[in-house]
Amino acid sequence: MSSTTSWVARSAVRVVCRGVLALGVATLLLALTACSDPAPSSETSRDSAVDPRPNLILLSIDTLRADHLGSYGYERPTSPHLDRFAASAIRYAHAYAPAPWTLPSHAAMLTGVHPYAQGFRHQNSTIPREIPVVAELLLAAGYRTAAFVDSAAKGYVGGERGFARGFERYDHAPHRSRQTSKYDMAATVEVALDWLEEPKGGRPFFLFLHTKSVHAAPLGGGCADPRCFPYAKPAPYQFRFATPAAQELRWTSVEMGDGQKLLWGLNERFLDGRLDPRAYPEERIEALVSFYDAGIAYVDEHFGRLLAGMERLGLDETTTVVVTADHGEAFLEHNLLVHQEVYESLLHVPLLVRPAGHAAAGEVVNAIVALEDVVPTLLDQAELPAPDHLTGRALPRAADLAADDEPRSLFAYYLFPPTFSYQAFSQRRGDWKLISHNFEDGGQFSFELYNLATDPSESNRLREPAARHSELRQALRANLRRPPIAQAGGVDESDPALDAIRALGYID
Repeated sequence: MSSTTSWVARSAVRVVCRGVLALGVATLLLALTACSDPAPSSETSRDSAVDPRPNLILLSIDTLRADHLGSYGYERPTSPHLDRFAASAIRYAHAYAPAPWTLPSHAAMLTGVHPYAQGFRHQNSTIPREIPVVAELLLAAGYRTAAFVDSAAKGYVGGERGFARGFERYDHAPHRSRQTSKYDMAATVEVALDWLEEPKGGRPFFLFLHTKSVHAAPLGGGCADPRCFPYAKPAPYQFRFATPAAQELRWTSVEMGDGQKLLWGLNERFLDGRLDPRAYPEERIEALVSFYDAGIAYVDEHFGRLLAGMERLGLDETTTVVVTADHGEAFLEHNLLVHQEVYESLLHVPLLVRPAGHAAAGEVVNAIVALEDVVPTLLDQAELPAPDHLTGRALPRAADLAADDEPRSLFAYYLFPPTFSYQAFSQRRGDWKLISHNFEDGGQFSFELYNLATDPSESNRLREPAARHSELRQALRANLRRPPIAQAGGVDESDPALDAIRALGYID
């Protein structure tokens, strides 16, 4: 990135890339061989009657892969409201998550620090006390703060994970007693609009919204339909894109269970060699994609309600809105279903930013950016300096980019013991990407090299150039060896509150 401006042209962000050794990393390191403590802003609240700073809304659409939106080239009409929003916003064409699951990616999104540098390597990890959540910085600077999340308190975006710090209100799902599903974008928008109508005393606000309405259905309590759809959506949406044959398929197995549990059971069998992913019926993959896309259409409809409500309340021009996702979803493009791998379908996420005043309508930025860039960008909008410990940087504008900019390096990882023995890592620099995982070789790590400029679907493994392969292996090794800037805490895994995580199929 050129050094002329950031995307709001105020904050200079010093990037300190840190890492930490983790379970499973020692084996990979063998294969690879063949900042000061942050402090919340001390700025006092400004005169609420004259505070000119924009309001801030951050929407995280859990499990939304970028290439299933019309604005990112998808042909199926899943996202008309999001596409119209993108036309009035800045669209980041190459935004990436640091991990293919909810907890570490949201830690990056709300702290500006890569989760590996925070010690996230297990499903019981929590945000370190030494690392502030963006809401803490904004609250200290005079912002009102609130969040409505589709998570239990000890779930993967739960308040007891550290995410609630700095929020004056942090509400967990379900948000309405009449919800047909615990995680419902309709209810999220309803309570968000109620909160937006409340008096703010002239202070700007930061509102964080998180929805799991695209995510596969939670487990437990039986299936609402005897067919046990893994992606179960409200009736008007469930079959919006499904063929008649797909509507009749049943998703049950005597050995593996039903619904989403069946998908995780299939993954276990793909991983241990009992099933060949290449032999899985194509009509079932197509059906899963249609049900998944129905969830996107459902979220999109209620996102349109949110935008209309903001306009009705007179907040449209005074609010910066950021829409993104924590990770994508896999449909056997490679080895697995759901979200465990580090391929593009899992890491490439949408990122749309509409600044207050709609000053950047339709701009597309082709630079590689990351979820940890969201925090310094929000701080930039609030006219606050970015703390030195951040690994993210303020998002660039198209005018900031130069042909001679250094290509950005990104590190991503999947560590989720003890659910599966599978682990995966990726290192990207510019268009080149190296993936290392222990899927095929009896627990040993293998390497896959791709050029995303010519092979965006990662279907053609390269053996050359050897120099590029070596460069990325060295960068991956360096990331794995860097010490953490702080160490993640943990929640009690024996607590019954973690049943919500078990219900999502993540842990036994």
